Amino acid sequence: MDRFSDLIMDIIAERFEGNGNKELYNSYIFPKHLVEKISQLDRVLDRNFISNEKFEVLRNKTTDLSRKNRRLYILLAKQ
Repeated sequence: MDRFSDLIMDIIAERFEGNGNKELYNSYIFPKHLVEKISQLDRVLDRNFISNEKFEVLRNKTTDLSRKNRRLYILLAKQ
């Protein structure tokens, strides 16, 4: 899980140094879809590393962050 988090942060950080918002916008699609496909929370719950209660808390936080990321994506697309 850490490897994927590091990869995503590196990709986004590199794009900030690139050609502005357009490049960042274009590169944002890759990490977003990567995160969606990993389903880390489901795996952690399935392996009994966390309780159902902790899963719900983390899922709610993840959903909130996903909405914020979507708003950023839309904002970058307009520029």
